Amino acid sequence: MGKTIHLLSQSQLVEAIKSNNTKVLKQLYTSNYPKVEALVLKNSGSVAHAKDIYQEAFITVWTHVKQNKFTPHNDSALQGYLYSISKNKWTDVLRSKSFKDVKPLNNDTLGGMKEDEAYSEPEDKKLKLTMEAFKN
Repeated sequence: MGKTIHLLSQSQLVEAIKSNNTKVLKQLYTSNYPKVEALVLKNSGSVAHAKDIYQEAFITVWTHVKQNKFTPHNDSALQGYLYSISKNKWTDVLRSKSFKDVKPLNNDTLGGMKEDEAYSEPEDKKLKLTMEAFKN
């Protein structure tokens, strides 16, 4: 985890999120993503799936913090909450009929690109769009 997160108590982290502190939000976003990506990749997902699930989970956590629906109870409560929501969202996707009916694309369909290249957007652009959404 990044230095910013370690230096802040959970209550300070919650207050930083409530005040839309972009530095803290970015640090929280980037420091917790790898764990969620590993979860999704180990459970039949792709990097694109992991990015989508994580972004949805992050926005859910951000909303819950802003609406006072989340109260930290230990030193890693917020990070654990973010992971739990990500895990639950991925479980919902795995259980959905639409996921079970999806057929993988082949190289002909992708025009020779790898799957992640076909769907990926520059990470900075995605992060910037997400951060802009927090300002509103």
